[in-house]
Amino acid sequence: MDVNHDQDTVSPSAAAQITSAILRTNILLASHTSGLPGAATQEQVAAAEVEKTSLAIAAAPPSHPPPAWAQAFFDAVDAKFAQIQVLLQQNHNALRGAGVPVPYHIVPLADGTFPTDKLRPNGEQYPPILNDHTLRTIDEATVDDYLDLYGVKFEPEPDAGPDAGPDFLLLKRLRLGQAIGVTFQV
Repeated sequence: MDVNHDQDTVSPSAAAQITSAILRTNILLASHTSGLPGAATQEQVAAAEVEKTSLAIAAAPPSHPPPAWAQAFFDAVDAKFAQIQVLLQQNHNALRGAGVPVPYHIVPLADGTFPTDKLRPNGEQYPPILNDHTLRTIDEATVDDYLDLYGVKFEPEPDAGPDAGPDFLLLKRLRLGQAIGVTFQV
């Protein structure tokens, strides 16, 4: 089997473009996660990721498929990145008190998506929880849906009965607040 090694290398200009795209993506991501005024938006970060990936795919030599371990490795990196994003947003929210005048950030789910981009079981969108007032006023069904979405297991006390009352709803709100990094004051 003849392999033309000249075709198996990435040109210096393509390598420079990929490196530039990687740096741009990292800078935009750092800006976005800082939460500072004028920071990069999620859309800008996503566009930079698309550009970086497109350049890398276009420069990949067609004669070499990715190694078998590559997909598992990148899946693990993506999962770790999603965990870091959750922690960053929770930390932001923990420093915001009641979310006024600086609102809470939407905390992504474990898979990296945002709850506000999903539909609730009743077909409505999840309302954004941007401050303490919203957390205190959303209805119990919405609290339950959010707890399910964030994977928070919350069971009533065995002796609480079918209707545990307002104290039970307050405890659910407390758990939801913890899931988004908020110290909910009871």
